[in-house]
Amino acid sequence: MIRVENVSKKIGSKIVLENINLFVEKGGILGLVGPNGAGKTTLLSVLSTTIMPDGGEIWVAEHSLSQELQEIRKKIGYVPQEIALYPSLSIKDNLTFWAKLTQVKNRKSRIKEVVELLGLDHYWHEKVERLSGGYKRRVNIAVALLHQPQVLIMDEPTVGMDLYSKRELLPFLKNLTKNGTIVIYTSHDVEELLYLSDRIAMLEQGQLVFEGSVEEAKKELSILQGVIG
Repeated sequence: MIRVENVSKKIGSKIVLENINLFVEKGGILGLVGPNGAGKTTLLSVLSTTIMPDGGEIWVAEHSLSQELQEIRKKIGYVPQEIALYPSLSIKDNLTFWAKLTQVKNRKSRIKEVVELLGLDHYWHEKVERLSGGYKRRVNIAVALLHQPQVLIMDEPTVGMDLYSKRELLPFLKNLTKNGTIVIYTSHDVEELLYLSDRIAMLEQGQLVFEGSVEEAKKELSILQGVIG
């Protein structure tokens, strides 16, 4: 599980996150919504430990961020908005590099498993710069999954994906949660969020203004009302 208690973050003099409290159960999918500048990316960056909060505490599977940072990092996979790959290298070389960096055990078999999961085996030797936007996103996700994280944090991972790739990815993410993986996900595609999420959280101006079930969110949040029956 993930527990977030009174997490705050300032950038310069601006309060970007203010007293955020969240709880996500094992095997759950939390969708984050909110306007641009609401703090979604900052919250995901804090949860993924790429930036540290100024106040509050985060627990991942009973490990404390302030006390056990390295243990938490072992349990988290992060898919940023940007493509975090080496464009001149092949899929094989990118995954091999990241697997070594993150000290993945049984590297060859794990890379093969992830490549097959994401339908990348036919492009194994292709340079990333020659891939479509959708396939670059798949490789980005493959990197995050190499070390079998218990928590997968995704910041608009389907941007640039074609409809076919999206239709394959979303059921794949739902299936990941069957083994207890937590997914925390943000997207501007509301239908995508409603399909994927178990619960919805909304940020406005750095504050958590709503957290509840998808059905509750559809009733309470104007940006979701009427999107899906």
